[in-house]
Amino acid sequence: MRPTRIHRSGDAELTITWDDGHISVYPFQVLRDNCPCATCNEYRDQSSTMLPLYEEGKYALTGVKQVGQYAIQITWQDGHDTGIYTFEILRNLCQCKECKKQ
Repeated sequence: MRPTRIHRSGDAELTITWDDGHISVYPFQVLRDNCPCATCNEYRDQSSTMLPLYEEGKYALTGVKQVGQYAIQITWQDGHDTGIYTFEILRNLCQCKECKKQ
């Protein structure tokens, strides 16, 4: 599955239209909380013992770049940009009712 269009929708959402016609809407918080980079994965593994803190700009998206033919890289306002979101990861993160049933 591949995106045919990726765009910002509203103040805090990214929308992806897929080549099968499916449309996925991702709140920025869902994308950031599921960042696939090693640092974020380690943080999530330790989250049961760590107090989550608010970080200025953590959920503010400032840029999206395509990575090859398989992923996008998101840059956040706080400077974080090491997460490579494969198209497979993004499709699995879809929040719609249809996808949540699967």
